[in-house]
Amino acid sequence: MNKRARSRKGSPQLREYLVIGKNSVAELLRYSGDRVREIYVESDAAEDVIRELTPASLRIPTKKLARTELDKRCGSTSHQGVVALCSKPPFSELSAKEFFSQQVKHQTSVIVALDGVSDPQNLGSVLRAAECFGAHAVLFPKDRGALVTPTVTKVSAGASEVVPWYAVSNLADWLQHAKDSGYWIVATTVGEEAQDLFAFDWPEKSIIVMGAEGKGIRLLTAKRADFFVTIPMSGRVDSLNISQAAAVVLASYRAKFAHSEE
Repeated sequence: MNKRARSRKGSPQLREYLVIGKNSVAELLRYSGDRVREIYVESDAAEDVIRELTPASLRIPTKKLARTELDKRCGSTSHQGVVALCSKPPFSELSAKEFFSQQVKHQTSVIVALDGVSDPQNLGSVLRAAECFGAHAVLFPKDRGALVTPTVTKVSAGASEVVPWYAVSNLADWLQHAKDSGYWIVATTVGEEAQDLFAFDWPEKSIIVMGAEGKGIRLLTAKRADFFVTIPMSGRVDSLNISQAAAVVLASYRAKFAHSEE
């Protein structure tokens, strides 16, 4: 996803979507192989891996490329010699109104919203945590933070192809639509106003808002919050990175609603 064009309004538009790494490509082929236009491999060994993963019915063309060419194409050296070129990202663009109209069917629902998280490693790890704990989506701004790049697909270990994610134009507006649709906004912070996460009474429909490490969430985003929670620490290292924190917070939500029916 390293090649981009600019729309008339200046927002980035995808020209190609790349998924890299053996596990991520495996998940892609398992869940939506029809999106894959071509697979690039570095060696015979990697080609054997793809042959094992790909049903014969898919008949996806495979091309061998030198490692340097794969590095250049992906903008990353962590592709493990396996890259999939897709016709489109896994999830179609939706307006906030369209998205939340689809969520009405869920009795319980948790969504993660990231505000200004710029590290693609963190975004990939949050997507992985979101998938593991059954989040219905991950939201993040188009212009303030990381987007889903090949590196993100690799770090997510395939979660980027399974858990819905949306790069949104205005996160605060999406949060307001969420509130209007019956969601409660739960922001993570270390401020005095924050409740202990492990004593927090989760609403059935919650959006967890998390900010960049060291900066936290922006004031405009914080104004949309209904509750603030903090993860109590007892060790000498007094903080978690955002993906670790996301896993802890999502696990807290799931602990309450583990047996709820959709």
